Amino acid sequence: MAINSHVSDEERRGFDFFRRQTLPELSLALFPVLEDSLFLQFSHASAAVRHAAIALASIDERVQIHPLLNLENEQANRRHYFAQLQYHKAIRHVRESLKDPVDGAEQLTLVACILFICIEALQGNDEEALVHIRSGLQILCKRRTNGFEGGKTNAVASTRAHDRSFEDLAFILARLDIQYAVWFSKQTFESDWAIPIEGSNFDLVQCESYSSVMEAAYHLHIIMNGMYCLLHSAAAYSHCTSPAQIPPNVFAERQECIKQLSMWPNAIDEFLARCGKELSPGDIRRATTLRVNQMASLIFILASFEDQQAVYHSLEPVFEQILSLAEPLLESRPMLKPPTRISIFSFPTTLISPLFLTATKSTVLRTRQKALSMLRTKPWRESAWDSITMARIAERDMHV
Repeated sequence: MAINSHVSDEERRGFDFFRRQTLPELSLALFPVLEDSLFLQFSHASAAVRHAAIALASIDERVQIHPLLNLENEQANRRHYFAQLQYHKAIRHVRESLKDPVDGAEQLTLVACILFICIEALQGNDEEALVHIRSGLQILCKRRTNGFEGGKTNAVASTRAHDRSFEDLAFILARLDIQYAVWFSKQTFESDWAIPIEGSNFDLVQCESYSSVMEAAYHLHIIMNGMYCLLHSAAAYSHCTSPAQIPPNVFAERQECIKQLSMWPNAIDEFLARCGKELSPGDIRRATTLRVNQMASLIFILASFEDQQAVYHSLEPVFEQILSLAEPLLESRPMLKPPTRISIFSFPTTLISPLFLTATKSTVLRTRQKALSMLRTKPWRESAWDSITMARIAERDMHV
């Protein structure tokens, strides 16, 4: 499918990179319900979406050239500069389209909004990304309150397909909103009913032991996914001052999540005691990394619906244990050859997010400073997370 002829060769090249490299990975991470071909249709139907896609692809290409945004590299800097030009073009087109909306304008604006969130987040601009999340939620709230926007149209689109794509986009915004609500403690202006998502569902049976590190990782991943959904719903009860004030079913889910996260270490400890001598150094490292993430998740859920500062203060030994376990992992981190492609749209991490949590939530200055120092030591990237960028955000919050 050819793009508009009124584009430069560099823009054409950028869109081709988006189509071949960026879109397949983005679809897997954020658009599991949208087909690539449908998203390409959005890009061809809207100049705003097209320029946003080119901007995101250029950021992607910049990271592939050099993974750390704080280090100078002439070729990488050129891609970054081009991305900024395309980003500003996209924003200008969005503003122009809102002045004289046509049928489907809301939908196209939502797609552009999601791309804007990714562009800002990948550069460590958390506040700017949050602005776009709020804008997307406001569009959804307006639509659900007033129905379809009455733009100019010469044909009637399929209402069912229209509704389904809106629900798909709402689901994507929900996932992005969860990441910000959990990791950055950012609240949107809208209540969570604007983007309802599937419940946390803590019905899985707790294992008493595991047969492999992989099985332990899979089980922890399921628990953490449920925790993210539960924490997202917590926004609706932010006025509550204690767990006793929240609905019984939500409180029961919280307690089950705490129970499973608290029991998980016992199961992996039993496995390590039984099979530890047979494990490779890599498996031992992975098991320790999983334990660090279990601790970070437990801190999150224990602080939900509570006086967070009091909870963080009481959990100071857990923050210290996170640093104690993470420090040797960083010191012994193998200097592996970089992968052929860096996956920048994958949010789960190994060490950056627990260290970021410690740097922003610990109530002891010395502990926060040590976490910051560890993020800055031998800068590295874990998928969408850049250790230096996250250290910068944490340091900014420390001085607020």
